[in-house]
Amino acid sequence: MEKIISMSQFPQHFTKIVKKKRFFLVDVLFIVLAFCYYSFFVNKGIIFSDEGYYVHFAQRIAQGQIPYKDFALQYSPGYFYLLAFLYKIFGFQLLVGRYLSLIFCLLILCFTFILIHLYKLKSLALHIVIGFIVISLGYPLLHVPIVVWSCVFFAIIIQILFLLWNHKNQYRYLVCVGIVLALIFFFKQNLGGYFFIVVNLLFLFSSKMSFQKKVAVLALTDFVSFLSLFFLFSLVFKNISDFSSLQVLFAYSKQFTDTYRFSYPSLTMIVEPLGFFKLLPYYFPVIYLCILIWLSIRKKIILEKAAFGYIALTGFFGTVYPASDLLHVYPFLSMVIISSLVIFYKQKGFKFLIFITFLFIALGFYLTFFTKSYRYEDYFLKETTPIQMQHTKGILVDSNNPAISNLKTIDRFITSYTKKDDYIFVYPFSPMLYFLFDRNNPSGIAQFVLLEAPKGLYSQKRVLSEIKQKHVKYIIAVGPYKYNQLLSQFIQRQKKVLIVGPYIIFEIDKK
Repeated sequence: MEKIISMSQFPQHFTKIVKKKRFFLVDVLFIVLAFCYYSFFVNKGIIFSDEGYYVHFAQRIAQGQIPYKDFALQYSPGYFYLLAFLYKIFGFQLLVGRYLSLIFCLLILCFTFILIHLYKLKSLALHIVIGFIVISLGYPLLHVPIVVWSCVFFAIIIQILFLLWNHKNQYRYLVCVGIVLALIFFFKQNLGGYFFIVVNLLFLFSSKMSFQKKVAVLALTDFVSFLSLFFLFSLVFKNISDFSSLQVLFAYSKQFTDTYRFSYPSLTMIVEPLGFFKLLPYYFPVIYLCILIWLSIRKKIILEKAAFGYIALTGFFGTVYPASDLLHVYPFLSMVIISSLVIFYKQKGFKFLIFITFLFIALGFYLTFFTKSYRYEDYFLKETTPIQMQHTKGILVDSNNPAISNLKTIDRFITSYTKKDDYIFVYPFSPMLYFLFDRNNPSGIAQFVLLEAPKGLYSQKRVLSEIKQKHVKYIIAVGPYKYNQLLSQFIQRQKKVLIVGPYIIFEIDKK
């Protein structure tokens, strides 16, 4: 017979339930808090460059075009297909991509909590600190559709699976690891390669297994990974011969490393005002990596904890190399900090680590609200004006930004003088305009400075030929456009028909 609780006993009974469920309640609270906090930023501003790159090519995929054949894509195509799929369901709106990133960032928070539970860390205070780390260094700093958030999520999944494999020794977890490794490569090829190497090394150096079992584990994981990757790319291409077009992907990867020579902020910045805070996001992972390697060599750390650190650091340095600006530092930084807290929990120097963690939390919120130098977007608090265009439902902008305030004037011109199926050409790098104006790009390239398509595969002569073949009438130059390039020289010979703010519209001379 069920025991009846009197009103006098209810407070004590309720307290016991709360104590048992307090971690779950804190998790739910942080997830709700994160969603509310992230939602404030989801509709802020328009990014003409990198956000435009993602939405433009995702739109082309949604329209039936194939990457590497119809256009030269510098990433592996997984994220673009996911975004294209969502466009098919919800329509071509900027908010669709913004919410995709927001969802990935919420998943990062959710699965970080799951990972912390698997490590059996019983400190509620530490749980709360970890929640704030993810939130402060999360979505608002990179609130546009961008592939790296999905890779952070996949990295956490790999660590969870690695932990489960170590605890339960069931081969289904290895199959899942192989699938997730394939997904990372399918979303971002360089990180996929780095994580593949690191995960193999983690299995190889596991002291719990015999050499024969290590070989079996590696063989199964790698076989599933390659098989999954072949299946994923088979969904992109119609036949085996199409796989040869992937040479564009590898040529882009080489060009990226050749274009952006690796550099790291100099330690001399420490003497500058706020120099310590500028260097902290860069050098904390370096110091942490050195300590982690030292502890591993001396066998003073168990592999299942060290693995978290190595996976987080692989993502961090893989994203920072070779373009080490703060935009590339943010995504994996929270995972690096959290892994250090897991590894050094209750160890010597942990209180100092907590102090550094609070500095990172404060830094994340400061960069979000009070700076614009280390993000894509301008000040969020100034973006309060709705912009009424076909694909910008709900988006708020800064009306004092000339690139925004003059956008509707250009839109009216394009709408008046071209049809939806017409082609326009945008130079040198504002692919967002194709998406906003709902006009076609005559070429397979969206960027014509720094990371333009490898010349051996997609020359500017070819672009000029496509402009002529597809009867492009108008070219929109945005910002600096005078370069010692064939396309730039061609544009400068055309007739200027409209100049509005940073935009110049040229009408192509048909002679």
